[in-house]
This record gives sequence, structure tokens and C-alpha cells, in this order.
Amino acid sequence: MKLRFGLLATVFALAGTWRYGECHRTSTRGIRYLDVPGNRPVNLVYDTSSTRYQLNTTVGAEEWAGLLPSGGHLVRMKEGDETQLWTVAMLHQLRCLNILREDYVMRKVSPLQSHCLNYIRQSVLCLADTHLEYSKNGLAVTHYIESVCNDWTAVYSATERNAAGWKELHETTP
Repeated sequence: MKLRFGLLATVFALAGTWRYGECHRTSTRGIRYLDVPGNRPVNLVYDTSSTRYQLNTTVGAEEWAGLLPSGGHLVRMKEGDETQLWTVAMLHQLRCLNILREDYVMRKVSPLQSHCLNYIRQSVLCLADTHLEYSKNGLAVTHYIESVCNDWTAVYSATERNAAGWKELHETTP
């Protein structure tokens, strides 16, 4: 499957029936991950000529806001008898990018700006993407680069199922 993504892709190289709270796994080191059925490698074409996700247009702002699923960036997980809220890293990163975009457009410094810059920096370092990009005159040329990434559409589907399960639980609970 080949996916096209514009500006956002230059920043990040990232079925069954589910019931609320039953969709995570824990690594041997205790790190929790959202379980994402159908997550498989997909080809991503970095296309910097895209006209989508403009910084300072109404349509661009709507596209950026639309990057988060209907339930937002949070998922709910059962921890014993308790419900815990978690954010999915990919969605946290997208939310931070939009906060930085809004601050840039509005020429302001929000309280989240420092957090978001550091969080994005740490996320990029964590991914440590080592694919080689062509350089001309010392500048990276990223007009058309193909890379293999995780299928972010599967992550969206998993978070939508989590939100639907949460909504269903609350609609049936007196």
C-alpha cells in the first residue's frame, strides 16, 4: 500500500471486535502500547509539493485539526477496577505539531510550546530514522522520497474503536 502525506510526512518517518479497555499490551520493560491489529509496513512517499496542511489558511487549519480521531488523542484503558486515560504517542505528536503551527501563525508563545518542541525532538531521536536522503549543495532534497513506515491508518482505527467502546459503555451505564 502506498500512502501520500505532505508536510507532516517531512516531520515524521510514524480486526476483530474490541471492547473498551481491552486493547493494550505491555512490554517486558513495563512500557504500555496500544494494540493495533492490522498495523503493517506501508510505503510512504514524502511529497513536499503537496498543497495540503498549509500553515495559515482556514482549510489548512481544518486539515490539521482533522488529524486527530473523533475521540481526540486520548484512549481509555482498564487498570483493575479503575479507568486510566492515556495518550497515543503518534496522536500526542500530531497534537503538538498543531499547537506549534497555531503558535507560529498567531505569532505567540503558548505554555505548551516548550513542552511540544522537546516532545517532538525526543520522538524524532527515539525513532532514529537512518534512511538516506539525497543532498544537493548541503541541503536535503525531499521532493520525492519513499520510505517504509507503520500504517497510521490502523492506529486511527484502533483509537476510534476505543472511543466507540467508551461511548457505548457510558450510554449503557445508568
